Amino acid sequence: MPDDYQQRIQERSVVKADPGWAVAIYIKPGKHYEGHVSYDPIIAWAITYEEGPHDPHLSPKAFRARKRWHHRSVEPITYEHGDLSHFGGFWGIKRPDGTIFAADVYCKDEADFIEVAKQVIAAEAQKSKAAS
Repeated sequence: MPDDYQQRIQERSVVKADPGWAVAIYIKPGKHYEGHVSYDPIIAWAITYEEGPHDPHLSPKAFRARKRWHHRSVEPITYEHGDLSHFGGFWGIKRPDGTIFAADVYCKDEADFIEVAKQVIAAEAQKSKAAS
């Protein structure tokens, strides 16, 4: 009979989203248009829970103590793009109160979100230029 400690558990649930939640996607300026924000309404949340044994190579003390790791994640599902694997560029989560959470920053409104997007994109470009 296998040791329960070695068992890996993964559970996934999909829960309907309340109205007003959306993925805010920053669209960089193009030749014929200015930079702007596009909103993709969130229709549901995918909630994943994982649990498993510690890797004995990474944490021998924890392995001997038989402690397990736990991970929870929440991912928005949208009508237009599906899950997060289809989003490119800079994006954030717009809450029903109009604030947007992106890049570990709470933006008070769309204008604030655009400024944060420009700063993050500029910093990434500078990092990329320095690396080459």
